[in-house]
Amino acid sequence: MRIYLLLTELTSLPLVFAAYLMMLSGFCLNRAELVRRLSFGLLDTYSLCSFLHAQELPLLVGSLAIIHSTAGLALMIRRSIKGKIGTALEQAVIAMGAIVMIQLLTLVYS
Repeated sequence: MRIYLLLTELTSLPLVFAAYLMMLSGFCLNRAELVRRLSFGLLDTYSLCSFLHAQELPLLVGSLAIIHSTAGLALMIRRSIKGKIGTALEQAVIAMGAIVMIQLLTLVYS
């Protein structure tokens, strides 16, 4: 149970930050001047926003989200459902997390 809590805690802040960057870089594609001001000039060109939004951030946000949600759901199951059903559900959640991670890696690296 401790590993699930640790993974959930360790991924929380990076996930929020990465998701925020993904949101800003996406809006930058349509509202470049506004995003330039809101980001204090850090996201200042369409090409940078496009690069971040389409190439760099999907792997980071996706992998953090998969780890965070898989660990959080496994932790919830372990705390609330006991016995063989809880163990089976926990294993199913971990297997689904692994499958989704493989899908993400396939999409990014193919």
